[in-house]
Amino acid sequence: MRHTRRLFLGLLGLTAVVAVGSFWSQLPGLSGSRGIAPAAGYLAAARRVPGLSFADLPTLLWLADGDWMLHLLCAVGVVSGALLMLQLAPRAALVALWAS
Repeated sequence: MRHTRRLFLGLLGLTAVVAVGSFWSQLPGLSGSRGIAPAAGYLAAARRVPGLSFADLPTLLWLADGDWMLHLLCAVGVVSGALLMLQLAPRAALVALWAS
């Protein structure tokens, strides 16, 4: 059971590192301030929708929607995935990975 858990969490961490790292490299052209679909513009439009709340659109970008926050969330995702691969604080890494 222990080996299965270690293998699963290690592969989940690897998947997170590859997926988030891949998105991170494409972030400026996709969701950055000069990207195809800027996150800031999307959230600005969402803020104008009456009755829309965090529960309807759960993202930490409500706190700040600048490029720096997008990069910070990607960094947290990659670091959390790496920690998960190395089995260092797996519970905290899973929570951080989920939140980012």
